[in-house]
Order: sequence, then C-alpha cells, then structure tokens
Amino acid sequence: MVDLEIPVRHLQQTMGGGLAPFDCWLLLRGLKTLPCRMRTHCENAQKLSRFFETHPRISVVHFPGLESHPGHGLHRAMMRKEGMDGSMLSIQMKGEEGGTEDETAVEEEVFKVLARLKIFRRATSLGATESLCEHRRSVEGPMSQTPRNLVRISVGLEGYEDLEEDWRQALSEEGS
Repeated sequence: MVDLEIPVRHLQQTMGGGLAPFDCWLLLRGLKTLPCRMRTHCENAQKLSRFFETHPRISVVHFPGLESHPGHGLHRAMMRKEGMDGSMLSIQMKGEEGGTEDETAVEEEVFKVLARLKIFRRATSLGATESLCEHRRSVEGPMSQTPRNLVRISVGLEGYEDLEEDWRQALSEEGS
C-alpha cells in the first residue's frame, strides 16, 4: 500500500490544502441533495434514451443503460444500483436514405435540429443541473474523427415530459 501522507502534506503546505469556509458550506449543502439529483438525472436520461431509440430520425443511441448497447452487459456488471446509468448519452442522426448522403448536408441538418431546441442549451461543459448538448465535431475542428451526425447530451433535472417534447419538436419534419 502506498503511503500518501507525506505527498499530501507537502501539497497542503506548498499549494494550500484547505477550502474557504463558504466553499465548504456550499459543498456540504450540495452533497445533501446529491442522491436525489443523481436519481433524477439518471431517470431522465434512461427515458430520453428510450425515446431516441424508437425515433425514426435517430440511427444510433450511445447509452450503456439500454439493453441494445454493445457494452450493456459489462455496464450492468459494474453498476451497483439498477437504474443509475448516468446522465450522459450520445445520439447519431440519420442521413438521407440510400447511403450516398452528403456528409455536410447531414451536419447542417444536425445544426438545424439543435437550433430548434428550446430547453437544451448548446455547451461544451457538460454535466450541469440543466440539460445541455453539443455537436462535438464542430468543437474539435476540421481534423476531428467524430462523426458529423453525433450529438452529445447531458440530461438535466427538468421535468422529463418537457425534455422529450423539446426533442420531439426539434426533430419534427415541420421544423426542417
């Protein structure tokens, strides 16, 4: 076993190891509600992933809590609590039928869908209490290997019905 006391004490002495009292109070206040917040995050993400799995404009849903996910078995073996599958997922939108879709056109359609979202905000920093999404490829730049049709989603604490309706209207053909 590694003895961490000496390195930790060195860090405390050289960099400061204590939080300010107000920061400690904020941390304690947040920890008190962490279990119920995480439960809501996870429940909303599970429901939203099932919605996406059946939506005709979505080709792939990347969420280990879904039975259809290739890593679902390993995920189940590693998770202690049923239903606590996390709040992060990714989707890939379908392109035009026939397999000859113009990748730029698919990416443009993704941007149009994201622009129609009203609750989900576009942000690179995911994992907050509000629902966020990002088109990773546009953040990474032209050398990105990320698929053009992939959207990363951080599901927040809002009411699930509102979250689903936001995606339903954004993905609707009328909005295209």
